Amino acid sequence: MIKKDDVLVQLSLDGAQLYRDKDSDCWIFVYIIHNLAPDLRYKKSMVIPAGFIPGPEKMKDSDSFLFPLLYHISALQNEGLRIWDASTNTHIPCSTPYVFVTADGPAMAMISGMVGHSGKFSCRLYCGLPGRRRDWDGHYFPVMLKPEAYNVAGCDHEDIMFSDLKRYRQDISVQYNQNLRRLLAAENPTQFKDC
Repeated sequence: MIKKDDVLVQLSLDGAQLYRDKDSDCWIFVYIIHNLAPDLRYKKSMVIPAGFIPGPEKMKDSDSFLFPLLYHISALQNEGLRIWDASTNTHIPCSTPYVFVTADGPAMAMISGMVGHSGKFSCRLYCGLPGRRRDWDGHYFPVMLKPEAYNVAGCDHEDIMFSDLKRYRQDISVQYNQNLRRLLAAENPTQFKDC
């Protein structure tokens, strides 16, 4: 339960294109304090830089960059955050920071462990929901119900209900171990990437 003196923090990530007609050249993390009034919290002086990841390549392991940021918030949640309140001339004892992470589509895919719109199975955590795509398009969408007159090879599975996803979850460890064995059996980097 959020109390009066708790701190609400948004950690936001986005790519920044530094040069015209190029992919994102860097990634920027910022903290936004939601305890501030809406007309203040997004002002440049109130947005707190949290991190910067240089490019031009896309980061391969976002967890290595996110871990220190989220670890710091976690430590404050466990140990409390003492804040000086100048209006009462006292410390606010042990307020708890609550954090939520936001990003655009490509950045959220990296943060959440999803493969984004390019993968048939968008969830790397074996949720079991195969995507569907248009016949001419390589982008997959997490569509549970089969559209009428839809016959794209490899995507024309029957409707999937939420109860079906529970069945997929039961075989996670078996699937994970099979996929891990396939990766370990790769004889070169190309085979590994294909797997």
